[in-house]
Amino acid sequence: MTFKLTPVNKILIVEREQEQKSEEPRPFILPNKVILTRHSNLTLKNASEGSQFERYVGQKIVAVTAMIEEIEVSGNKYLILPENGVVAVVSESDFF
Repeated sequence: MTFKLTPVNKILIVEREQEQKSEEPRPFILPNKVILTRHSNLTLKNASEGSQFERYVGQKIVAVTAMIEEIEVSGNKYLILPENGVVAVVSESDFF
């Protein structure tokens, strides 16, 4: 059976941008939940109905890393983010 997660209560479903990983060995091991950057580059996958971000689904956003949560529903993992965790919507512009 396939499930679709529909966000409610001003929650967004996001996906992390693929990071380029360095092949250099690290001199130490990092714990699972260490926050390395204050902000994360994400792709907005879905927004709750009536959200101010509905029109940006599929676009890149920048969000506060500490506000991103991972949830598991029926064996599938999702990243969720409250709307107030978004700090910017990234769009192309001829001005920069």
